[in-house]
Amino acid sequence: MNFLYALVFLTYSVSSDIEILRYPSTDPQPDPRKFIIMNGVFSHNYFIFFGGYNNRDDIYSDIWNFDLSTKRWSQAFSSNGNNPSKSYLVARYNGGGFWNYLRDEYCIWGGMSIRGQLNDLWCFHLTDFLWREVEVSGDLIKPRYRIGYTNWNETSTVMFAIFGGITIEHTSSDLYIINTTSYEAIKQPYQGDLPGAQEGANIFYSNGCIYMVGGVSTYDANPYAPKFFRYNIADQKWENKTNPTNIYKFRNYAQARVNNNILYLFPGQKSDRSGNEISIWAVSLLDPDFAWYEVQVANDVNGIISRHSYGITRVGTDLFMFGGDMNGEVRNDFVKFNLSSNPLSFTYFPTFLSPSQRQYHSFTLVGGYLYLFGGDHEGTKLNDLWRWDIANEQWQEITPGGTIPDPRSHHACSSYGDVMAVFGGIGEFGYLNDVFLYNSLTNVWYQIESASQIIPSIRSGACLDIKDSEIAIYGGKTRSGLSDELWILDLGSQLFTLVDSDNSNGPGPLYLSSCRFSSDHPHIFYVTNGITTTEDPSNGFYSFNLTKSKWTKIYHGPTNSLYDRADIKTFKVRSRYIYIGGDIYNTPSYSITYFNTTSTEFVNFAELPEYIYAAAQTYFGDSYYTNGGGKTIGNNLRRTIPTGVLLKINLLSTCEDSSNCGWKCSPGSYLSENSCVSCPAGTYQPYFETTECDKCPPGTYYSGTAAVTIIQCYPCSEGTYSSEYGTGYCINCPANSYCPAGSTGYSFIVPTFSDSSIQPNLFKEGDSTASNYSSYVSIALGIFGVLIIIVLIIIARNKDILVKIDLYSAQHNYLLDVPMILTKTKVGGLFSVIFMILAIIVIASTLINFAENNTVETKTLVPLVVMDEKVSVYKTDLNVTLTIINYGGPCTDENKCADTIGFTYEYFSGAWDDPKCKSNGRDCEVFLSCIDCVIDPGAYLLYEFTNRSSFASGFTTNVTSNSSVPNSVSSYKTSLLPTSQKVFRGEQYSSMYFDLTPSYYQNMDSGLDLTGYHISKSKDSEKGTEYLTSELAMSYNLYLKILFNRNSNCLITTRSSKQTVLILISGLLGSVFGVMGAIGGAMSFTEGQLNKMKERKDRIRFRESIAYGSDMIKSSINASIFLKKTWEDEPTSNKGIYDDELFEMDLSNFRRQSLADGKNIHQ
Repeated sequence: MNFLYALVFLTYSVSSDIEILRYPSTDPQPDPRKFIIMNGVFSHNYFIFFGGYNNRDDIYSDIWNFDLSTKRWSQAFSSNGNNPSKSYLVARYNGGGFWNYLRDEYCIWGGMSIRGQLNDLWCFHLTDFLWREVEVSGDLIKPRYRIGYTNWNETSTVMFAIFGGITIEHTSSDLYIINTTSYEAIKQPYQGDLPGAQEGANIFYSNGCIYMVGGVSTYDANPYAPKFFRYNIADQKWENKTNPTNIYKFRNYAQARVNNNILYLFPGQKSDRSGNEISIWAVSLLDPDFAWYEVQVANDVNGIISRHSYGITRVGTDLFMFGGDMNGEVRNDFVKFNLSSNPLSFTYFPTFLSPSQRQYHSFTLVGGYLYLFGGDHEGTKLNDLWRWDIANEQWQEITPGGTIPDPRSHHACSSYGDVMAVFGGIGEFGYLNDVFLYNSLTNVWYQIESASQIIPSIRSGACLDIKDSEIAIYGGKTRSGLSDELWILDLGSQLFTLVDSDNSNGPGPLYLSSCRFSSDHPHIFYVTNGITTTEDPSNGFYSFNLTKSKWTKIYHGPTNSLYDRADIKTFKVRSRYIYIGGDIYNTPSYSITYFNTTSTEFVNFAELPEYIYAAAQTYFGDSYYTNGGGKTIGNNLRRTIPTGVLLKINLLSTCEDSSNCGWKCSPGSYLSENSCVSCPAGTYQPYFETTECDKCPPGTYYSGTAAVTIIQCYPCSEGTYSSEYGTGYCINCPANSYCPAGSTGYSFIVPTFSDSSIQPNLFKEGDSTASNYSSYVSIALGIFGVLIIIVLIIIARNKDILVKIDLYSAQHNYLLDVPMILTKTKVGGLFSVIFMILAIIVIASTLINFAENNTVETKTLVPLVVMDEKVSVYKTDLNVTLTIINYGGPCTDENKCADTIGFTYEYFSGAWDDPKCKSNGRDCEVFLSCIDCVIDPGAYLLYEFTNRSSFASGFTTNVTSNSSVPNSVSSYKTSLLPTSQKVFRGEQYSSMYFDLTPSYYQNMDSGLDLTGYHISKSKDSEKGTEYLTSELAMSYNLYLKILFNRNSNCLITTRSSKQTVLILISGLLGSVFGVMGAIGGAMSFTEGQLNKMKERKDRIRFRESIAYGSDMIKSSINASIFLKKTWEDEPTSNKGIYDDELFEMDLSNFRRQSLADGKNIHQ
């Protein structure tokens, strides 16, 4: 192994078999620094250093030691408060120092301060922790820094040597030796082969000589030439031992030390400052040639020893290199070299980044980490922010943005979800009463500015807790004494409320008490312990019901020196209140105690490995965490001196059966295999004592761990979605798809959000609708009439039905000079049917046109004041439909609007129905109706969505009003969308504007009067507060305001009839009789034509009968002649057949039949 990393975790097993883990990375550690004054203390087995400097112009005056046995840092604090920093108001660096084993003191001399060079000598007793200033007699040593220094032991004394350095006037070449018994300084003669003036040289003692190596020869031609000198104390002469052939490479700000007569020169800065000279060189002090050689070092692959301006010292055969400058970065790690190894090996003790020691700070769970803020460090107020990674067990310093709180201690602090709240405290100039919120997701601080002048007074030592959007603050120390006030800050409205309570049953005025909201009952607020007005610790436990505004005493017993504690934090775990350590009437405690609310008993069930008070503490999972606090020496409280240790106390380790244990897994965790595990990404748990975590719903995600509330399930940002429960990330939506914030999926149908309007139709005279109706009716009646006529004709062939319905009996006489005879004919009946059908068509068309087109309308826009005498109020039925696009909170609850959805209104008169809500996918629709609504100037609706998960990807509002025009409405719909990648939420409401023009309708015929409004858009909507989804942890509630601008003009609509009913009847009678006459004329014409056609036909038949008769007569005559001739020509023998008489008879009959046939033909 080329090098080692040293890391030691200490686990204590104390009474009740409780497991307490102490993290070495959280032990107090010195800040990164260089130019320290460092020495080894063999009797205590540690090395020690004082002061130093970093690149931020900070100069230190603290003492630190590293215990080589326990591998722990500790800071030594003065018991008398008189140290070089406070004596001279400055700290220092680049001085000298030594350990005086005879006095058990660590002494420092000179150096550089903000006042300039110093030449004082101070000694710190390592057992009594007392500083003392030592007067140095003898030769005056001018103030200087960048000196070479060394010490050695002689009989009954310790000698301390100082060489060179930079004084006020110049660089020095003087060598002084101080006897630490008499504290007399003697300047050594400057003779022999002189080294010249040097700054930053190294000197060390060995076998009666002082050796000098390195350093910058300020006044030499080549100031960076490597050199090696020896001063013989007995001869009081300098000797040049530089070997020009075998010499080390020059380096500045380097250190050298001796072990077993071998001098080692360690890395330093190159002369041109281009980097570090990382080689290590050595020379044997027993070599007469003093030949230098490069030491082989185990491979430093990470460049750990490449540094300069570090501190170095030897303890035994090990050499320790601390801090220094590594390529511009000031360090606080150190390396241990094993000088007996070959090649030279080393062990690396890495930098444990950790907060500085402090007390009266805060430590709270925020989003899976324990965040530490502020505090007091030896009277200096702090405002730095750190977080402890629970999973990886390491500190990380946070550099936040935003409005960072001023440095403070004794502040109130708590967290909820991913937000931490800080109130008041003691600042650099006194008490404070400001409120800050920290968003761990965005790493930004926000200051809460109260919306009113009603705020708590400045105070320190108050307690607070945060739940949803409310912060409760109790007690504290004000300028007028301790307070018993309970304040509630609504983060949505940013308003403080002083809760009126019955203080006679409350905890009374308290300072540094603890308070918590109940995890099961959010309206219950607990206040416990604290310091009373008599400066005694309280053992009271109280609860306050925010709904009933009533205090309840859980327990408040008599004074008890075993259990009454100050400077503690109390946490409620089901029926137990636990607290650790604390101050028992100015005596520190190491007890771990809980109070059982069921049995009202106190139990000291375990002990701490050390005293703890004024620490910052929190409870998570199965463990109690405590950080920092005040220091103790023996049983004495050192209230001005802080510590920095972090302990993890595993309470579940005291139980054999974790499922039956009185200690429960905290919110944000769950029980798994006898230990509490943080809720994984995509889940949350708000309660104690669970075996699983709830999953975030689709459309949301949480990438962190240990979530304690569903509000940490944040909506997927625009362009992403999550379709499953319990996801820790969101999936990118396909290109060109619709995917608003909070989507559970995506769609390629992209909705449009353009404005739309519905208004009453403009009135048109001669409306084509009436003509269309009339045409349809006429056609229908005509077709029906034709069918009737066809049926009648078919039926009337053998019956006289048509004859019976003839209305034209007086119009069938066509012969002149012939008396008129009323006659009914089939033709007359047929035309009567046609008349009746046409009459019905005419009547129906006339009535339709009268009903539809008999109105004339006028519209007038007049000032509203003109109508005051005529119209007192303008009433309407107003309907407002609001659609919250992709609403994050609950929309309905048992078919009603969720109780976190509310609205208020102003300047409306009328009856408002209860709001109705409907979920439409991820959208939430809210319906409001105002019956007989009167809208006054300045009217508005304010919607409030107070669920902590509320957000909107947009709003669509549709406002509909009855128009004064009968059977018509006026409606306008508009939408408001947030900026890309953001959603609406927060204290500033979005605004949508509508213009309402009063309208009045009057009908001159019926006397009907109606009122209403015409809706339009008055101006563009305005966006309220909007956030990225990562910023939602700091925003509260969702608001929308709909403003109605009532127009100062009125739209008047007047309607009247064109003609009266009498005129209609007269017209109908004229039309009907006109049709009747026209049909009668048509009938007469038709019947006349039919008669003429019959006469023509009869004449033709007569002529045909005459001709036929004539032909028959001719035929008869010819037949008679033929028969007669035949008879005459017949022989006599044949004539016996017919006689003449018979012949004559036959001829007569034949003639008679011929005449009858002719007559028939004529007819």
